[in-house]
Amino acid sequence: MDGFWELPQLVQFAIFGGVGGLAGALISRLVTGTAKRTTVGTVISVVCVMGAIGLGNVIVSQQQEKIELETAMRGIEAHRLFAVLFKYHPQAESQMRTSLAQIFHRTPPDQIAQQASVMAAQIINTYVQQDILRASDASVAAMLSEDLTMETRLQPHPQACVDYYQGRPVSSPDLVSPTDVAHISDLKADIIEAAFTHPSPPPAHPDMDAVVTQLVAGYHAKGYDPQDMAQLGRVDKLPPVQGCKLAIEFSDVLASMPAAQASTIFKSFLEIGGKG
Repeated sequence: MDGFWELPQLVQFAIFGGVGGLAGALISRLVTGTAKRTTVGTVISVVCVMGAIGLGNVIVSQQQEKIELETAMRGIEAHRLFAVLFKYHPQAESQMRTSLAQIFHRTPPDQIAQQASVMAAQIINTYVQQDILRASDASVAAMLSEDLTMETRLQPHPQACVDYYQGRPVSSPDLVSPTDVAHISDLKADIIEAAFTHPSPPPAHPDMDAVVTQLVAGYHAKGYDPQDMAQLGRVDKLPPVQGCKLAIEFSDVLASMPAAQASTIFKSFLEIGGKG
């Protein structure tokens, strides 16, 4: 079982995908006059691929499971994203340890990597979605700016561009470099950390008419048609070329705003979307 969790690629694609799509569906409903105060079902879909795993056709004893679990947890804790997550949300470490133990015990060896990835993504989703509402304007704006960078880079591959905008994994080595993944992982870690060290709560009672007005002005300033916002909730249902174009426009508008304004607009949509 040596090499079951091979480091340093334990968390090669730690957390990847944009955050812009989180608010896109609600924006499209607002600008078309059909928005209602319903809980946003979309979460920040992030993928944590737990690394290159060398698996043989072996049966893992309980003792081996314990050894592999501790090895895995040490590797996970060495990654900044998880170190930050566990520091500010200690319960997340317990959740991950328990879930990994169950996966090691119950999952066929050739499915462990996939199951571990899904589990880790679910845990990270929970806390990033929670913390982004209180994160500093600078950390939120940095992630929104990175959305624009990645979507523009992926534009020649429009389906990958749409996947990124929607928060789905874009893990092809031909399209995404380890450097990109590491950078975005750090940005997400910054969001978690900033929620505690430099908190910036969302508006208590966001004025959505005013927010949409600011977005319309931003679209005009960039030379885009504000009516395109009505399609943001359908990005994944449109032809990928069109969906990518809409995603880039939205990210470009937000990235062009001062950090405080972009963060406030983004948080306003999340805040009102999270209220029933």
